[in-house]
Amino acid sequence: MIAGQEAGLPYNSDFNGARQEGVGVYQVTQRNGRRCSAAVGYLRDARSRPNLTIRTDCLVSRIVIENGHATGVEFAPRGERANVTIACAEREVIVTAGAIGSPKLLMLSGIGRPGDLERAGEKPVHVLNGVGQNLQDHFDIDIVYELNGPYSLDKYAKKHMMLLAGLEYKLFNKGPVTSNIAEGGAFWYSDSSVPTPDL
Repeated sequence: MIAGQEAGLPYNSDFNGARQEGVGVYQVTQRNGRRCSAAVGYLRDARSRPNLTIRTDCLVSRIVIENGHATGVEFAPRGERANVTIACAEREVIVTAGAIGSPKLLMLSGIGRPGDLERAGEKPVHVLNGVGQNLQDHFDIDIVYELNGPYSLDKYAKKHMMLLAGLEYKLFNKGPVTSNIAEGGAFWYSDSSVPTPDL
């Protein structure tokens, strides 16, 4: 981070905030020094609720649309396409299949640009022009340098340092074991004419 600031990049405390450009520390999904997924952070505590059924290793094939509203989802256990189940929602359907899976599921359900849906053999059910548009790969560039001393996480490859790091984590929930390896980064412009950071 300091090197980036010395090179003229401004410090940014929140890459997901008002502006993305700058150098800073990544926000990560960790709690108490461990990775905290949505399942760990929210679902684990809710598993015992009587109104919750968890189905794993299933594939959602479409969102069920009735009278212009999402009313449920159609799914089947992975590899068992003939064993289709429809789960009906009392209030709402929340689509959280990621940057690629969510638009794919919407389009398989007939939601999107009519021309795109028709070319894919899907009957348009609801016009929503932005679906499946503007998807971009997010490339990372890792730069590796050889250091002139024990300044990186490599020093923990030695047995006694591994033991020390393990003890620090076990006793205090901190130290190198809690590292996500890429703690910081930068977003910047390849050219002054581009409107948003593309590097």
